[in-house]
Amino acid sequence: MPCSFLPFPHVTQKHIYLYYFFYFFLFFFLPLLLSLPMHHIQTSADGSFYEGELLDGYKHGYGSILYPDGSRYEGHFSHNLRHGTGSFWEPGRYHIKLFDGPWINDFPLNFTPAAMHQEIFNLYSKLDSIPMSLLLNVTPTYAPCNFTGDDSLDVGRALMPCSHAISRDAMRLFLQTEILGNKRSSSLMCPLCSAPWDFMLCELIALPDIQLSDSLRLQLSENLISTSNNLFTCPTCSSYFEHHPSPLVSCPHPSCSHMTPFCTLCLRYPNSSICTLCSNPSDRQSILNNSPFIPHDDPHGRV
Repeated sequence: MPCSFLPFPHVTQKHIYLYYFFYFFLFFFLPLLLSLPMHHIQTSADGSFYEGELLDGYKHGYGSILYPDGSRYEGHFSHNLRHGTGSFWEPGRYHIKLFDGPWINDFPLNFTPAAMHQEIFNLYSKLDSIPMSLLLNVTPTYAPCNFTGDDSLDVGRALMPCSHAISRDAMRLFLQTEILGNKRSSSLMCPLCSAPWDFMLCELIALPDIQLSDSLRLQLSENLISTSNNLFTCPTCSSYFEHHPSPLVSCPHPSCSHMTPFCTLCLRYPNSSICTLCSNPSDRQSILNNSPFIPHDDPHGRV
């Protein structure tokens, strides 16, 4: 109904309520909403990657940050400082959780940088005793190992994506057998259900020492190269190279019909079908200079 006490008779009481609500929202709720931290993704000049809440351009609220050295923090921030409850994963090869607790003004409570470095050294000197719960992206479980039956409660087992539990010792034996053993596998699969397993996850669960880890990574690279359908291995220098079939790589002599792919390093043929008309290395070099050969990185360091 019109309000007779107002100078505008057409303004009803309903309009007055709407006006009150609008101004209340404009001057009270809107500033409150704008003052709340908002979720953002931010890359800093030092190369660190932050994903979380920002307030007036500052890291403020809950978020996670990945540093250039590989270390990671996830927890609460206050004006760009790690402040509140948070977890920190060390920058080593396996990114083991180093601290989980309160932080004050960018530093963990009662945990100096020197103590942090000492703890990293201690962790890597006793890899066998590190619980699965401290490993990034590993789902811990205390269910018995599906491969060895191990049900100890010391470090637990890891739950694989295929829902099978595996112990650290079983995973180490699996990696050594599949990659370093006679199988020379280039891909990993669950022995029980043949589900694909990611090598980085398997290595993280196994926590091999640095020497064994380097051997696994190098041999896996060689296995991947040697099983490729488009790569050849030179029997003389053991280097790998990629061959793209093309008329340019056939023997230049008209009377020869052999395709003659050869090593880009020593110019030797990697198979027994060597063209007897093209035995001169200068001829092979001439073919190489005019052909779409693409050298592949040699795991032995020769390329």
